[in-house]
Amino acid sequence: MLSQYYNVRTKGYQGVEALPQIEFWRNIPGLVTDGVAFSRQKVQEYRDKRAGIATGGDGGGGGSGGGSKKGFKGVATDDVGDT
Repeated sequence: MLSQYYNVRTKGYQGVEALPQIEFWRNIPGLVTDGVAFSRQKVQEYRDKRAGIATGGDGGGGGSGGGSKKGFKGVATDDVGDT
């Protein structure tokens, strides 16, 4: 609130423009949407891998032949929503 007061008094900003870091706050909805889409994609890739479904790409697994279980250790597929 102090920064908003400063912007109004010294810079003459009015309304929403007086909010500090206004561009950051305007970008939040898009950033959240991107984060959710990314997370859903990673969960789906994990579930497909666990089910033995090929997802394309280079046939991967990181080149080690064994693949990696980073990040989802201990997550049951029933705990992930199907939406």
